[in-house]
Amino acid sequence: MGKGKGYTERAMDASRPSIETRRTSAFSDRNSFHSAQTELADDNGIQLTPVPSPLPGQGPRGNDRLSIEGNPKLLGTYEDLHPERSGSSDTRRSYKRASTPVPKRFYGNVINPFKHTPDKARFRKDYWKNVQVGDFVRLFDEEQVPADIVVLSTSDPDGACYVETKNLDGETNLKVRQALHCTKDVKHARDCEKAEFWIESEAPHANLYSYSGAIRWKQRDKADPEGPGADMAESIGINNMLLRGCSVRNTEWVLGVVVFTGEESKIMLNSGITPSKRAKISKDLNWNVIYNFIILFFMCVISGIVQGTTWAQGNNSLDYFEFGSYGGTPALDGFITFWSAIILFQNLVPISLYITLEIIRLAQAFFIYSDTFMYYERLDYPCTPKSWNISDDLGQIEYIFSDKTGTLTQNVMEFKKATINGVPYGEAYTEALAGMQRRQGINIEEEGAKARAQIARDRVKMLQSLRNLHDNPYLHDDELTFVAPDLVSDMAGENGPEQKHAVDSFMIALALCHTVITERTPGDPPKLEFKAQSPDEAALVATARDCGYTVLGRANDAIVLNVLGEERHYTVLNTLEFNSSRKRMSAIIRMPDGRILLYCKGADSVIEAEERRAIRAQENNGRTSGDVCPRRVANALHSSETARRGRVPKVEQGARSGGSSGDGAR
Repeated sequence: MGKGKGYTERAMDASRPSIETRRTSAFSDRNSFHSAQTELADDNGIQLTPVPSPLPGQGPRGNDRLSIEGNPKLLGTYEDLHPERSGSSDTRRSYKRASTPVPKRFYGNVINPFKHTPDKARFRKDYWKNVQVGDFVRLFDEEQVPADIVVLSTSDPDGACYVETKNLDGETNLKVRQALHCTKDVKHARDCEKAEFWIESEAPHANLYSYSGAIRWKQRDKADPEGPGADMAESIGINNMLLRGCSVRNTEWVLGVVVFTGEESKIMLNSGITPSKRAKISKDLNWNVIYNFIILFFMCVISGIVQGTTWAQGNNSLDYFEFGSYGGTPALDGFITFWSAIILFQNLVPISLYITLEIIRLAQAFFIYSDTFMYYERLDYPCTPKSWNISDDLGQIEYIFSDKTGTLTQNVMEFKKATINGVPYGEAYTEALAGMQRRQGINIEEEGAKARAQIARDRVKMLQSLRNLHDNPYLHDDELTFVAPDLVSDMAGENGPEQKHAVDSFMIALALCHTVITERTPGDPPKLEFKAQSPDEAALVATARDCGYTVLGRANDAIVLNVLGEERHYTVLNTLEFNSSRKRMSAIIRMPDGRILLYCKGADSVIEAEERRAIRAQENNGRTSGDVCPRRVANALHSSETARRGRVPKVEQGARSGGSSGDGAR
């Protein structure tokens, strides 16, 4: 923070809350309490200057009192604004009884309400080749993106849209993209006429996962229409862009502005020259033919030169063997001799070799078609070659690289087993178990039949127990994969309150720590379908749904859950998505009772390392950095230890909500 900057300028430089992982559903049209209050105050919302996170000492004068411009009534100390963080239990109890609504942050608006426009702008369909930088583009569901565009607004109230990027990276899972805050009101052609902004963009480059830019505009003051306006800006990242080649999914419409087109788009910068896939014998044969043609050419030229020179000399033995000249002149005789030599020496070029190779390829293709080892009995379909040179292609294979599950097999995940508070749940006869029994000499056919029969009986028992505990309308009998009748007993508290609480914490973790998209299919009963970035994440959320912890959708910043018939709202403060380097995903959640928890799920090695570190910190210092109680962390982690399929959900509990840049409150 530079010296001499004003409070507004410092607020502009501060990082905005991460919203890249907000999802919406059929419940997106609901407004939260805060948004309802702002709508009552003003149709366009409370006009506030962007402010950073309200931490002590960040006020305009550097004291412990925080004043928010645009709302002079909201003035108090840090403890007044955040009583839940103070040490007094009385303060926390009073906070739960009557919490002060926090006003929504004002990000500005690029629309100039005082600008006079002819109101004649209309959207029209056009070819991709006519799209230029700076054009406004409106896309609808299932349409492809014609250029690299910045998302201005979407049909979703939160500005989220979903795209499929399989043309770019081969992934069929949906990705979420977010509209800019300052452009969410730009929804119609007349709004585009009134919008005044410019975009500062980096140069085109081929990195599909990186983009840096900023949108700048003059924020007009309603109290001073003729004023120059305040300079405002908002950063633009890769999560605010739709790249050319993507397809819009599960979103009615998307409005954006073009920043890169044609050869400057990222997909074109990543496209190179298509490598040749010709067989080695074809390449060698082509060069041999070229060499033979060169030799034939020189032979014919030499023949023509010798013949023409000899006729030009005269008075030699040639006169006794030839009966005259065909061309009449030595030059014309040499030219005729050149073409005659080509006819005489044409056998030097192996034209018939190509025909022979084609006959051989035909025979090899027939042998592949007749191979019984490549016959698919289920469809009564043999291996059918689609080209004659398939044998040449197979002969070029030197190495075989096997990708992860999903490339050559079905990428399907089913939740089968879990261990909660040291108690294992779930029944399944897996291929790993069958392989182990096969190595032990056990008849896997008989054992498999017995196990599947027992699983079928327990499945019926579990479904009956779930219906008796809660008549879940979203539970479909044919979709249940997690068979554990004893889990339902523990959910009912038959084995004590401790295990009941552990199971409840485990299911809450499954239902909250995710980034899935909920789609509701009308019917009786209704059906919920989860769209996730990975199939294992969808399997975890589906298991929570089957057990009565159903994710109904998202309403603004909250996840709406149906917990055994009771609808609850959990506010998502921030979400750190899973990636290959961190190997875990974290979500900071405000519980309905006001507590703030950090849920984390990921690989066993990563989660167990975090747990051991928390325990060591407890032993050394009694408390970890960031006001996290290790005892509570260990107890929460103990309640959900491992899941057999999918990433393991673990729970961390802390006392702060501001630490959104790491994987825990540190």
